[in-house]
Amino acid sequence: ETDVVVAATGSVAGANGVSLTATTGDLTQASGSLIDGGTGDVTLSAGTDATIGQVKTAGAGTIGITAVAGRIDLNDAIEAANGSIGVMAQTALALASSASVTATGVGGVSLTATTGDLTQASGSLIDGGTGNVTLSAGTDATIGQVKTAGAGTIGITAVAGRIDLNDAIEAANGS
Repeated sequence: ETDVVVAATGSVAGANGVSLTATTGDLTQASGSLIDGGTGDVTLSAGTDATIGQVKTAGAGTIGITAVAGRIDLNDAIEAANGSIGVMAQTALALASSASVTATGVGGVSLTATTGDLTQASGSLIDGGTGNVTLSAGTDATIGQVKTAGAGTIGITAVAGRIDLNDAIEAANGS
């Protein structure tokens, strides 16, 4: 498909996973919609930009979100029960104030803006559960509240820019 749109009144659910791909276009999930992978993996891929609302998976399902040639805007809760969450944008990656990225088990969270800024708005949350949190920006990283428990660690990198820490960064027993 060129573009994929999940409407505000729509939901996409699969007991054993969900995969949506906009091969050469945008992937847009409207506010109020839900993508639910059941106990399986959720894979979302945009050829250009992705705007993502609420996404969840249970069990050991993982969540992978990719913008091959563009940016990603996360606007709501992204939740994995025991799996990992990986989000990779070729350019910029932004979390709105209403966004949270939470891996409640050992899976951890990885957010990457390959060539652009990684921006986390005040009020948003990145929670690695008991796993690691890895945040990487090609240029500047503006980071809000980030936490992990257990032996999980937090790593923040700005390859060609600076890191601004604007809220609590908490690793219970890690570093």
